[in-house]
Amino acid sequence: MTTVRIAAFAAILTLALTGCSTTEQVQTYIRDAHVTGPVATPPVHVVTDHAKNALTFSFYAVQQGKDNLAGNIEGSGTNGWLYVPELVQRHDGSTVYARVIPQYNMDWKRPEFSGGIDLDVAWEGTALSFGGTFSRASGASRFGWQAGVGFFTREQKPVRVRLDLGLFAHYLEYQARTATITTVKTEWIFSSPTTSVDTAYYFDRDTKGGIGYYGTLTINTALPSWPLDFFLQFNYINQPVLSYTPVSRTTTDFLLFLPIQSTSGSGDVATRASFIGLTPGIYIEPSPDLILTGGVRTLLDVSDTFKEPNIIVMPFVQLGFRVGL
Repeated sequence: MTTVRIAAFAAILTLALTGCSTTEQVQTYIRDAHVTGPVATPPVHVVTDHAKNALTFSFYAVQQGKDNLAGNIEGSGTNGWLYVPELVQRHDGSTVYARVIPQYNMDWKRPEFSGGIDLDVAWEGTALSFGGTFSRASGASRFGWQAGVGFFTREQKPVRVRLDLGLFAHYLEYQARTATITTVKTEWIFSSPTTSVDTAYYFDRDTKGGIGYYGTLTINTALPSWPLDFFLQFNYINQPVLSYTPVSRTTTDFLLFLPIQSTSGSGDVATRASFIGLTPGIYIEPSPDLILTGGVRTLLDVSDTFKEPNIIVMPFVQLGFRVGL
């Protein structure tokens, strides 16, 4: 019994000395981030008589363009204290130390071209599709995947419709400078609360992919007497752009006047882009087992992540080979 009392007294004494509770709050700010990789481009699936009860294997190539998307990461902005004074040259040739605050703290560089393969298995009114994507920029190759399900009209009408819903993952390269403010508040039993604040800076560089999703609604003509047919596709794409935890700390901690290298992570960063778009185009079926598709995909960022340019124009071509089921 004495042992139990001693243990209980020790527990109460420890609680009184160490404090009742501790709360930690981490605020993450992006100083600047640079992302390289393609914008997601779901394939086009038109509905024809030959597309039903068939397996269609397609190759497609997209001209992404070289324009950068510039914007600010939500919650970070361009706070002046994030940027240390730098030596700046004035118009008269003199120099002065000043904080150079950028207008935007993130840019997304797209490769000039991207491409992919798509396997579409269609029955009477439903379909499954999956495939891989490829792009190359700055001497590095990047791969991804996408998969979805489709629902289309069964009747042999001059105008037909198909709805596709799917998931995808594109691997994007990023490098980012991050600042985190960690506030630790401790509630004591016999004294007032204490608060400690730690400000740390990070620089991280890696290649990561995140899960995005898309929806497309394709309306196309299907008239065998015409030399070519037309389609119009409505697009919605939600794509991860920058997703990471700052790990590589550039500030130095000290213990008994000795520097300590820290690589602990703190403060998750997650930024996504949402696009709505319209894709007009044409397609030709020279034979039941061959289809050639081409069009121009136009996307508009509706997430307020990127400021200029906010319209992306991407021409593409797609070649498909069919086998009946």
